[in-house]
Amino acid sequence: MEKKVRTKIDDYILSFKKNIKDIIDKNEFVISNKQGIDVTNTTIEMIYDFKQLDLTKDDFQKRKRTKNVIPNYERCCALRLNGDRCTRKKKDKEEFCGTHLKGKPYGIIEETQAVEKNKIAVWVEDIGGIHQYIDNAGNIYSTEDILQSVKNPRIVGKK
Repeated sequence: MEKKVRTKIDDYILSFKKNIKDIIDKNEFVISNKQGIDVTNTTIEMIYDFKQLDLTKDDFQKRKRTKNVIPNYERCCALRLNGDRCTRKKKDKEEFCGTHLKGKPYGIIEETQAVEKNKIAVWVEDIGGIHQYIDNAGNIYSTEDILQSVKNPRIVGKK
């Protein structure tokens, strides 16, 4: 696919350059500089010598989907068909996700989960004129999540 796209772009750019040259020749345009010297041929040469569009392998790679990791104490307590624990997040004040509230055909997990709460101290720092919430590890947290007191605020970057 890469070669096909690259060829298509190269052909299009070449035909575009040819059309510009044909319009200049057909209409007998004269391009001159401030001193009145004819620079039409130099301009056409510059157009033809213009660097081609460079495509790399990265331009054709799909972006990997980032999976949202949910802590164990917030995961649904139902089992799936393969015997593993459901990976969805619990509904507010419930033990199961929306699907497993209606039914648990494969059972529920037996062990009780120890709730693991880590409080992380964050402070406000001005980065490029924007107030950001940062912790000791250099993680930058979502301002909206911090202001709304979300249990697990999203990390939006690294300092």
